Amino acid sequence: MDITYTNILEDQKEYLYFLLTSKEHGKKLRVYALITLETNIIMVSFLLGLLAWGLSLGVWKDGLMFAFLSFVLGQFIFPITAKFRPIQFYGKKFINTKLKKMSAKEMNLFLLPKNLSVTKEWLEIEIATQVHRWQWNIIENVFLLESLIVINVDSTYRYLVPNRAFETEDDFLDFGNHLLEYSSMSKKK
Repeated sequence: MDITYTNILEDQKEYLYFLLTSKEHGKKLRVYALITLETNIIMVSFLLGLLAWGLSLGVWKDGLMFAFLSFVLGQFIFPITAKFRPIQFYGKKFINTKLKKMSAKEMNLFLLPKNLSVTKEWLEIEIATQVHRWQWNIIENVFLLESLIVINVDSTYRYLVPNRAFETEDDFLDFGNHLLEYSSMSKKK
């Protein structure tokens, strides 16, 4: 089976949003979002405490008390400003920042047309002048999203096959099911 496709930036964004909301696949991204939230709260509390200390003419207890109160308030205010979904809120900010910081080289490589060939023995991806061929036992995982097939080879290679590369939704699902079948067969061996 062969398929030729081209990614767009929305494919990457959809995959990252899936990671953010997925309980199994998005743990690292959610932890990063939570750390970002807590870091912001601590920094704002510290700066407000310094300001209170300066305004109280060097009485350190006032500054410490104000920093503590602003930290406690921050634990309630930040989730409210994030519409009670602080992890998704900061995760989406992280994703948008990550997409904006993609270098021109990374962006061009992501947007290049790709040819994907699949047999029971291997998976081959051709991008411009490069050809990568992997046996199925090397493929880390394959999973289907609503409009993407995600192929994780290892921590360095990830391919997103959009459903728009197929003529019908059934073709997309059949192709995805074949990939899942080949991947699971190699894991059983």
